This record gives sequence, structure tokens and C-alpha cells, in this order.
Amino acid sequence: MEEEQPEFIQFTPNVFSRIAPDIYLERNLKEGIRPNLRKYEEFRSVQVNDKGFGRYDESNPTKSSVLGSSVVKVGKTTVICAITGGIVSDDDILNQATTFSNPFATVYPLVEIARGRSGACTDEEMILAQKLYETLKSSGIIRKSALKIKYGYKGRTSDEKVEVIFPHNGPQPDGADNDDNDEVMTDGNTAETIPFQDKQYSFVLYANLQVFSRTGPPFDICWTALIKALKNTKLPYTFLDEDSTVSKTVKSRSGANATIERSQLICDPVLNYPIKLEEHKIGYSSTFGLVTIPDGEKSQEILLADIEGESEESASTSLVHVVVAGDKLTSLTIHGGSKAGGNGSRITKDFIKKSIDLAHQRSLHLSSI
Repeated sequence: MEEEQPEFIQFTPNVFSRIAPDIYLERNLKEGIRPNLRKYEEFRSVQVNDKGFGRYDESNPTKSSVLGSSVVKVGKTTVICAITGGIVSDDDILNQATTFSNPFATVYPLVEIARGRSGACTDEEMILAQKLYETLKSSGIIRKSALKIKYGYKGRTSDEKVEVIFPHNGPQPDGADNDDNDEVMTDGNTAETIPFQDKQYSFVLYANLQVFSRTGPPFDICWTALIKALKNTKLPYTFLDEDSTVSKTVKSRSGANATIERSQLICDPVLNYPIKLEEHKIGYSSTFGLVTIPDGEKSQEILLADIEGESEESASTSLVHVVVAGDKLTSLTIHGGSKAGGNGSRITKDFIKKSIDLAHQRSLHLSSI
């Protein structure tokens, strides 16, 4: 009786990469090329579109609440970022001691990774949003003074003509800035007295980021989309509307009467100004994976730039995140892998130096886009 020959099962590259990602990546790297046909230190191409659906977009103004936007595509992954805002009274900010000690502001991000289902935020989305929040705050790109509101006053003259008076540096009819110390009205005239209130307000910015076709760690592309959206964010001029002021008289326990006035702060639908950013502090992020490939009794460690795909992401026993602004290293984060009892690949000084050099080149390229 003839012995039956075992049947061999063949898998397509996509299926093989899911069943055994480590072996699949190892076989490709031994041939000197990555599964995505990129070189070890090669990044994916980037496409940026920072025009589109902003409220004050010059090419296509809309009535939406979006103050700035961007669409960034890296490889197969696309991120849409929309910046919106709110107004908060400085008196309502808690922990004033901490607030005044830190002169920098941040953005409150919300990240949604499209997975074909709805539900509560995943751990990855919450961790990613928190990292964007902390990285932006520590980078010092936005000063709190840039979000302070110098509001105007909308009232009526003696002849019942409605006019809006702005403080110094308010809007001019031709859109030019006013550098003198006089108050400026919308008709270009100056006013000697303006009934401004002592209460101070500030803008609060929110970022909604939607990630489509995730093919790797999304922090780099989300950070790029956030920065590009902030660079074209425009804040509205605001003013207090006299007609919306509501007065209410209340009586205290001692019997004394007190008058409380509430005014509505209105954002101008047309007049706006670009948010002031610390341009020299703007940097971009790059992620590197360290992969260990068995080579006989020894092992070879390979640094992969801009890791992509399930095989590279799962086989990277250590991750290096680098944010570079010009010649300055803004952030460096190292994450160990989960293999071999939780120990990642050993990261040497040479690997860190190479990562920073590559991140610097990447940052210069993204700055020019």
C-alpha cells in the first residue's frame, strides 16, 4: 500500500501575514525588503489638504462651526481633522494657581478610528487622544494669551444707529490690523469711551479626528493633521450685544438689593483673525519599530521607519516615537514590546541617534508641504 503524501496548504500573502505575521515579516526582511516594498528607512508618501470646510475658509466659506480643518493621507490611511471652539469665562477656570503658572494652552482632541461599528471609545482612541493633548501642551505651540478674547461692544447711538466698537487691535474695514491704542469702530472711526466689562473670556479649542483605513500606529498622521488644521484655524471677532443684556434684581438675606446683568457674547459671522502659533516650536512626529530577526545562534535587530501593516506592527518588539521641531528634539518616547516575558528589543544609542536623524529629515519635509 502506497503511503499517502501530506497535502500542503498554500496561503496568499494577505492571509499568511495574518496567520503568522512574525514569520511572514521575517521572510521578507531576510530578502532585504519590507512587505510593503519600502526600504527599511523609507517613509510613506504624504498628501495634505488644508482647505475645504472651515467657517472662514476664503475659497469656500460656510456657516459651520469649524474654525480650521485638514485632510491628511499617508499611504492608505486618511485622517480628517476639524477644529471647533467654545468660549469660557476666565473666572470659571478651576485651579487658578496651576493655570497661571503654565503659560501654554492645548486642544481637547476626540479621536475616532473607523472600524465598521459604533459604540464607546476604545482604549486605543482614548490613549491616542490623551497623548495628542499632552504632546501639544508640552510643545508650547499655543500660548494662553493667543486664546484671550478682546471683545467689542454692540450698542446704539443717540440716533438709534447700531454700531460695533472694538478695542485696540480690532478689525479694520480693509482687514488690516490696528496698531494704535485708540478704540476702533466698524466704520473706521474712533471712540473715546467704550463700556467694556471687566470680565475676561478665552477661547477653548476642540479637535475631532476621524481615522479611516488604519494600517499602523496612527499617532504620526493624527499629529500631522492636528498641526495642519491649527495652522489654518481662524478665530472670530466677538462682541457683547447690548440688546441681549438681561437685568435681574435679587434680594440678599440681609435685605439689600443687588442687580445682576447677563450679556450675550456673539461671534461675528465674517470678521476673523488667524490664531497666533509659536511657529518655531511646530514639529512633526515619526514612529520607528525595532524588529528582531533570528540569524542562527545570534539575532539581528532592524530599525523600520514608519511601520505599516499588521505584520510590522505586531513584530515590532519596541517602538520609538520622536517629535522634532527644527533642530530641537521636542519629544522622545520608547515603548518596549510584549514578547519574551514582556522584554522588548534592546535599543542602543545608535538606534536612537538614527531615529532622531530620520525624524529630523521627515519633519523638514512635512514642514514644506
